[in-house]
Amino acid sequence: MKLAVHFEAGNGLHNPKMRTMWASIDSTQPASNPNDRTMNKRKTIKWGIVSLTVVFIAYFAWDLSATSQLESALEEARAQGVPLTMADLIEGRPEGGNAASHMYSEAISMCNAAGDVSGLTNEYEPFGDEGKDKQFAEVPAELLAALPDFAEGIALLHRAGEMGECYFPIEAQESLDDRINNWDAIRTLDLSRLLVAAVKVQMDKGNLEGAKIAVQANLALTTAHRHEPTLPVQMAGIITANYGARSAMILAAQLDQPAEWLASLDLIEGTEPGSSTSLIARALASELPYFTQALGGGEDMTTKQLIELFDASDMELPDTWSLATETPYMRSAQASLIEYVAASIAIAEGPLHDAIGRADALANKVQEEGNSLVRAYAINASPLLQNYAACLAQTRLLLLGTKAYAHRAKTGSWPKDLESLGLEELHDPRTNIPFQLIQSGSTLTLVGDGRDSVEWVLD
Repeated sequence: MKLAVHFEAGNGLHNPKMRTMWASIDSTQPASNPNDRTMNKRKTIKWGIVSLTVVFIAYFAWDLSATSQLESALEEARAQGVPLTMADLIEGRPEGGNAASHMYSEAISMCNAAGDVSGLTNEYEPFGDEGKDKQFAEVPAELLAALPDFAEGIALLHRAGEMGECYFPIEAQESLDDRINNWDAIRTLDLSRLLVAAVKVQMDKGNLEGAKIAVQANLALTTAHRHEPTLPVQMAGIITANYGARSAMILAAQLDQPAEWLASLDLIEGTEPGSSTSLIARALASELPYFTQALGGGEDMTTKQLIELFDASDMELPDTWSLATETPYMRSAQASLIEYVAASIAIAEGPLHDAIGRADALANKVQEEGNSLVRAYAINASPLLQNYAACLAQTRLLLLGTKAYAHRAKTGSWPKDLESLGLEELHDPRTNIPFQLIQSGSTLTLVGDGRDSVEWVLD
């Protein structure tokens, strides 16, 4: 060999490269044992089987846990009376709406046909920038000029309010997105601001009867929202109630005998002393069929944008829940959402001054610990509860003033306290502290105790 010749010549060991080659040839490893290879292969297969078994057991346990969690959440929600499917939500409602809803639709369509409600009210804040004054803001010239065109629609809206409860039809396959968009098309808040402007203009003209109609038309918008199953729509209804109540207070000061007219007004639910303030609780419950079914739309829901989840194609709403068709992840998400909404409903059914903070705490907890899909869906009810409480502070103040005016008409003097009016349970909903009556000369000032104190001076 060539290598041997180099070695014998004594040249190879002094060459580092040759020493390395020689060492590699000389230090040969023993041949691998076929039995060892077989044993290694068996170990690999064994560990693979064990790993797959562990994964299967873990998935099976997860599957059982998710199913159990969903079954438990459904059972508790049913016991609480929470609607879980669209069939539950529609039950008891007139299938095609009722007479009041038809008149509301006609009145609102008439108003929208009379002019661009949104364009006319775009920069008009009825009670000033802060929204706290008990005086009307000036009406923009363009809106002022257009108001006569809306007179017929306003009158019809007023008549619709006199028909009582309103139920707009709900379609079995309607999506949440469609429901909200349909109400957005009505432009309720824009119309409500226009009605406040109408009150001011009629008062400026000395047409107090026309001003009354505009106030009552605004409160009628609140009635139209009362049985609507979406939170954004309920929020709009609450704001219209606030606008209507504050308009009524300003108008009442111009009336010789305001007590009878004030007593005829249809105020938002929860105004009466000692009454339940469950409007928000029902609004939360009403949305559950939409949200849970969107979450149950399949595994591909995890990759969809939030808005896509409410397409009609994802809203095939069954009468019963099929627990086995979805992945454990989706079942767990459904269960967590049901549990969250049920807890929010329980909170919203309590006193408002306490519910606001508790709703915030619950929402924060979900954001920290909840399923990722649930975090995307979880609604913090606190802002809605705050708006509702602020509105009730105004409407309860209006109710208190109504009773005070009636007391003066009957006795010739202002009442000394809430007890003399039978309103000892009439508290400011934001603090649960009773309203105060402060008399000074011929005036009586009614004061709430909330953070942004509400008051009404009666003369």
